[in-house]
Amino acid sequence: MYREKDGAPFAQTAQVLPLAFGLAPEERRAALAARLAEDVTRARGGNAYVGVLGARYLLPVLSATGHADAAFTAATQTDEPSWGYWTEKAGFTALGESWPADTRSRDHHMFGSIVQWMDEDLAGFRPLTPGYGVIEFRPAIPVGRLESAAATYESVRGPIAVSWRSTGRALQIDVTVPPTATGRVVLPDLASGPVMVRSDDGEWARAAPGVTRTGREGEGAVYEVGSGRYGFLIPRGPLK
Repeated sequence: MYREKDGAPFAQTAQVLPLAFGLAPEERRAALAARLAEDVTRARGGNAYVGVLGARYLLPVLSATGHADAAFTAATQTDEPSWGYWTEKAGFTALGESWPADTRSRDHHMFGSIVQWMDEDLAGFRPLTPGYGVIEFRPAIPVGRLESAAATYESVRGPIAVSWRSTGRALQIDVTVPPTATGRVVLPDLASGPVMVRSDDGEWARAAPGVTRTGREGEGAVYEVGSGRYGFLIPRGPLK
C-alpha cells in the first residue's frame, strides 16, 4: 500500500467519502480532491484502489471537483484492479464481488456505479426533481482524452438525450428535453468567444427561442431551456 512520508497509509475511500457527503471543511475540499486525484493518477498508476463503498463515489467525486481527467483515467484502466481488467483480461460478463479474477461470485451490482457515472457525469444529465421534471445537463469532459460522448434515457415524460463532441477548436453540446420538463444546462469553462445556441436544429446565433441565459456557476455559463432540442457551440478558452 502506498504510504505518506509520515508512514500513515493513504486510503482513497477515506478521502472520497468526506468529499461525497460534504464532511470535509469547504476550505480543505480543493486540496483534498487534488491529493486524491494525484494518488489515482501518479501513485496508483491510474487505478482506483477502493472497495464497494469507495467505488460508488470515487468517479463522481473526481468529476465534481474538477478532476474529470483522473476519473476517466480510472474508468478506462485494464490492469488489476479495474473494471476494464474484468472485461478485457479476466473475461467477466458480470460484476465481480471483488477485483481479483478469482473473486467468489460475479453478480454484485455495487460496482455498477460506473454506469451511473457515465450517464450523470461523463455524458452529463441527471434529474433535479422527482420524475425528471427538471433535468440538469452538466458534462464533466476529460479534455483531450475523449472526442465525444452520448447518452439517452426513456423517462416517464419521454426521451432525454445529451451528446457532446469536439469540433476542431470548439465543443458542441446537444440536449433533448422531453415534454412537460425543463432543462438546466451548465456549460464547461472553455469559451474564448461568444457561446452560440440553437433550438430545433435552427441556425446558430447568440440567442434562440426557448433558451435563456440565467447567469454563471463558477466560471461556467448557465442556461435554462424548455422542452425540445437545443445545441450549444462553445469556442475553447476562458468564458467571457
